[in-house]
Amino acid sequence: MIAPQVRVVPTATRGEWVAVVLYLLMLATVEPADQLQQGVTTPLVVGQAIRFLCWIAVLPATFAALDRLPLARGVLLRNLSLTIGVAAMVGVVRGLLATTLAHLVGYVVPGLPADLVGPDALTNEISRAAGQFLMFLFVPYFLLYRMHLRRMQQRQVAETEVSLSRAQLHALSVELQPHFLFNTLNAIAALVRADPRTAESMLVKLSDLLRLTLDGGAGGESSLGDEMERLELYVTLQQMRFGPRLTVTTAVPEDIRGARVPGMLLQPLVENALTHGIGPKAGPGAITITGTRNGDRLVLSVLDDGVGLPADARSRERIGVGNTRARLAALFPRDHRFELGPGESGGVRATIDIPFRQASQRARADR
Repeated sequence: MIAPQVRVVPTATRGEWVAVVLYLLMLATVEPADQLQQGVTTPLVVGQAIRFLCWIAVLPATFAALDRLPLARGVLLRNLSLTIGVAAMVGVVRGLLATTLAHLVGYVVPGLPADLVGPDALTNEISRAAGQFLMFLFVPYFLLYRMHLRRMQQRQVAETEVSLSRAQLHALSVELQPHFLFNTLNAIAALVRADPRTAESMLVKLSDLLRLTLDGGAGGESSLGDEMERLELYVTLQQMRFGPRLTVTTAVPEDIRGARVPGMLLQPLVENALTHGIGPKAGPGAITITGTRNGDRLVLSVLDDGVGLPADARSRERIGVGNTRARLAALFPRDHRFELGPGESGGVRATIDIPFRQASQRARADR
């Protein structure tokens, strides 16, 4: 998963800015021992105040520049080198500010430190500021960045958990709709005498489906194999309702069934195809579920040959599909594709493209 983009400047709180300013003030009170031995004089205090104010002056622009250079995988080396360039630029700007302000203040407060007003003051201040960049600006920025990143990740986890809960409730509400249960149980009742073994098998499948729906995958995710098992149970029960009208074809190779996917990823798409595609269609209908691995990507699709998309395609995106879209956005920000569009030969194709991540052996054992 690509790390979420964090911007410190637009999201920092007033308290965080105050904490950074106090941190700079603390550093500004530290002076080399040779200056302290001469005593704390007014020129020395004024000189440190000038340096402190110059750090404050370059603080927002520096943090804004660092916001554009995240230390994330894939761009780490490039952004580190650019950060060194930022440090050099900050040194120049802050050096110019400090020496200019020192010369102006020097008319009022004579005797300012020589490294602020002497002939080599500009060179000294540029070198000094560039050397102090790490401690004065980069360290507080990095701490804020990590705090904001953790805050964003916690918010995304919370949003994902809420989204998963909604998906679980929606799946249960669909599968427990009175007409669904009535049709399923009525079909099972009709088989009790004619084919008791099949009737018993269907009751077990209905029980398994409800159990798997409640489980939903630990942490909101499960293996693709578990997702397909749950989907096959759902399809089996739906075929009891549609009878010979419904044909479902699955093409998901075994070598990708260990992939990690969000729980209940495909069921809302199949439900959408049945309700809005196959249901209104006269005559038989077919649904094809496919899964492929393309390098480090997992591509899943649900294709139906139903009545197709209405003029307002969004009207076909009911609770289940909308929830799937929201969960993918929360789990894979800027690193997923979810499309609902016309199939090549009619009907509708739903396509999901997410990173391929192998499910751990422990996660699969905890089913």
